[in-house]
Parts: sequence; C-alpha cells; structure tokens
Amino acid sequence: MNYRSATLFGHGTPVIGGAARVAALQLFAERMIPGRWNDARQPDESELKQTTIVAVPIESASAKIADGMPTDNEADMDYPVWAGIIPMRHLYSAPVPDPRTQPARPLPEYLRGFASE
Repeated sequence: MNYRSATLFGHGTPVIGGAARVAALQLFAERMIPGRWNDARQPDESELKQTTIVAVPIESASAKIADGMPTDNEADMDYPVWAGIIPMRHLYSAPVPDPRTQPARPLPEYLRGFASE
C-alpha cells in the first residue's frame, strides 16, 4: 500500500486570551481558504468559549512515504490475481451554495478556482 504518514511530537498549551485566540483562529482559517476570514462573520463570545485552541510547538517529527509498485515476492507474481496500485487523489470539488442564504450570493473571488474542478 502506498501511503504518506507524518507524526509530530510536542507538548500542547491552551491559547489564553481573547485576542490571541481570535488570531489563532484567523491563521487557521486563512491557511484553509485564504480570504475567507475577512468575508465571514467573526466568532462571538459564546463561540469562543466553546472552542479550545491548543498551540503545539513541534519538538520532533518523523515522516514516511511508500510510493510505487508493491515489492511482492517473485514467486507471488505468478499467482492468478490482479496486483498493482489504485491511485487516490485528494481535491476540492465545486462549491455548493447553502440554499438558506438570503438572497443567493455570488461565489467569492477566492473560491472561483474551486468552481472549475
């Protein structure tokens, strides 16, 4: 099986303080979809109280990658079954608008690249 695996090690510490928590959420949102933070409604006090944010400085890490065809025994190559790999892709699909928004809003510019997928 082909795979990519990463393990990060560190000791987490809760992010304390309203401004620091909002800044951490903003960094996360902007990493996922650049431009979305300023376009979306900001979290209110109740939402911030219900959300735990943890900073984890990475003290060490390891990564492994297996890529290419399986390394089967030569004797197994004559076995009468299919062998190989099934490639898998991770990608965004076209955005689907929420029909509850009033009125229907145009797709923001920062999401237009997703619409062509």
